Amino acid sequence: MSEICIGIISNFPINRIDEFKNKILDSINNKPVGVFFDLDYIEPFISKYNLNNCFLFSVSNDFRYNNCEIILLPDWCEYNNRKNPIPFEIRLEYISDIIQIFTNERFVVDLFLGDSGTKYEFRRNKYQYSNAYKNSA
Repeated sequence: MSEICIGIISNFPINRIDEFKNKILDSINNKPVGVFFDLDYIEPFISKYNLNNCFLFSVSNDFRYNNCEIILLPDWCEYNNRKNPIPFEIRLEYISDIIQIFTNERFVVDLFLGDSGTKYEFRRNKYQYSNAYKNSA
């Protein structure tokens, strides 16, 4: 199962999309991460959004594949014989730097980290992770 790191900004002005794409790409320049703006697979929770006025981005391990197993990997762990030598705290700062691009201009970013295909419950404008493992026992 793939890991996801998807950010969604609702009510985003369409005339600023290219500007913000460039800001994101500038912020990750020379960092070992990638960002995708067009998602091949639409997660089930994304259907809750009106995509006509949203900005979506997906942080990934690199620009080859849209997944973030290595970014979300705990320190000292291995995934497919790959380790991430960068401490987890620094990897999360890469994501935080991208989010800050939007929050600096008072946009709200809904960030989803976890397993692809996981359900998120929408309650009182806050998102709570619905643990799929609770129901599988």
